[in-house]
Amino acid sequence: MLSVHGLVFDLDGTLVSSQHDYSEMTRRIKHVLLDAGVDSEIVEAQGRAWKVMRGGPDSLSGLNIQKSQLNDVAEQVTAALNSVEVLSLETVEAIPNAKEVLDHLQKEGYSVGIATRACKEYSEKALEKLGLNQYIDAMLARDEVIFPKPDPRHLFEVVELLSLQPEDIIFIGDTSTDLNTAKAADVPFVAYLGNPRWAERMKEAGIEYGISDLIELKKLVMKK
Repeated sequence: MLSVHGLVFDLDGTLVSSQHDYSEMTRRIKHVLLDAGVDSEIVEAQGRAWKVMRGGPDSLSGLNIQKSQLNDVAEQVTAALNSVEVLSLETVEAIPNAKEVLDHLQKEGYSVGIATRACKEYSEKALEKLGLNQYIDAMLARDEVIFPKPDPRHLFEVVELLSLQPEDIIFIGDTSTDLNTAKAADVPFVAYLGNPRWAERMKEAGIEYGISDLIELKKLVMKK
């Protein structure tokens, strides 16, 4: 068993699921880049829009965007991503047993946090819609931190909000990004194996703890 004072979760794919329209995200990102004067061949290069989506402002370097425009373009990229994420709220559902586990953790006195690469508006509204917000003690979304996951500082900031230390928590997530975040932060990682493709990737990367149902956390953790 893992002895902890708190648990920090990823959100999408771990506590909730929704159908994000990634093709629409890509379209909007390309539009922002083209308006900023980025060459169309660069914009249309395979994986370019995805890199911008995942990399944030740092991914804009090398695109020949004028320095005076960088902050504005970064804000436009963030706004484009956020708007599409919010649209997916219509499809949001709780991962099986998410509410039961969070209720159990709260009753047992654990602190619970969330570190998510989704935007704040989407995250807050998703949790509220599903009635999960009452169980969350602290959350930081992608647009609330300077260094989002997999940078460990994202996780550290959530831990600080919980008034805990990194050695007091475990991190639960469903992708390699979450695994890499935990490794960089040097905290135990529990892989939620809900997505077969990501589950395989995490297994290949060498995970120590994997669960196929969130309910398994009740037997995996104990109060420190």
